[in-house]
Amino acid sequence: MRVFTVNIFLLGIGIWDLIRMICEIYLVWPTISAMYIRNSDIPGECLGPDYYLTLVAFLFCVPTRTMAVQMSVWYGVTIALLRALVMRNPMNLRISSLAESKNGIRVLLIITFLYSPFWIIGYFQNYIDEFEVWIPPPYCSNLVENYTRMEYIIKDIKIFGLKEEDIYQKSLVARGILCELIPCILLPIFTFLLIFELQKARKSAMGNSTIDRDRSTKLVIGITVTFLISYGPLAICHLVEFYFFEHDKLVFVTRRLSLFFKLLTILNGIFHFLFCFFMSYAYRKTAKELLRIKEKTQINLVNVSSINK
Repeated sequence: MRVFTVNIFLLGIGIWDLIRMICEIYLVWPTISAMYIRNSDIPGECLGPDYYLTLVAFLFCVPTRTMAVQMSVWYGVTIALLRALVMRNPMNLRISSLAESKNGIRVLLIITFLYSPFWIIGYFQNYIDEFEVWIPPPYCSNLVENYTRMEYIIKDIKIFGLKEEDIYQKSLVARGILCELIPCILLPIFTFLLIFELQKARKSAMGNSTIDRDRSTKLVIGITVTFLISYGPLAICHLVEFYFFEHDKLVFVTRRLSLFFKLLTILNGIFHFLFCFFMSYAYRKTAKELLRIKEKTQINLVNVSSINK
């Protein structure tokens, strides 16, 4: 598989990792701010409600964070599949064409387009409405006199007479199957095929250096194991929550477990970046390019005039 195609998918993973990190920081920022406010002299009731744009950003970050996770997973699955196919059928022109950068971009865009309906459902399941005019208490010294602000509230929408909860539950089980359960099945299979082809390439002295092949194998195995540990149980929790939605106690326990496994997905995202960064030169290079960090290169000066003599 050509380096350019690998870089395209790794660049896509790096971009989604960056988007996810920004969304995670934004969503956890209110908790950090609340901890800071407790230690300040400003009363909590003098802070006022959230601004409209703050709520818009919140509604945007929640589904975007989820999409960033799923895109990184499916890009990883696609890398393993394409590499295994190309190494298994090096003389097949149709399969080898998948390794071309332009075709890699097409596959990447198709995957992103197929997941976009889940983001749309996640984003439009709520809307922001005006609630009341907020008037601060008279003892709020941090605000000017006669200060007021509109208070907004997030509400669920209704589509075709049905509550958004029904649509959310259906999208939840679809997302659990398509974006978590299926990758948990496909990724180990494609990883096994890739490792098998790497072993065949080693025996036949094909491919790059032994170090590169070993690192590629360890990289794919590491991503697969961490993904199965974090996303496998989360997919099961989503399915249980859907099929046993009427059992309140079971749903309560399932949602608490989901919070724990979502924490594992966050740790997996951090580990995923670090693991790829140190194990893959291509990922390290694209990550530095994404962050606009230029590597120091040694420039050998050549006397052109001496060559012409």
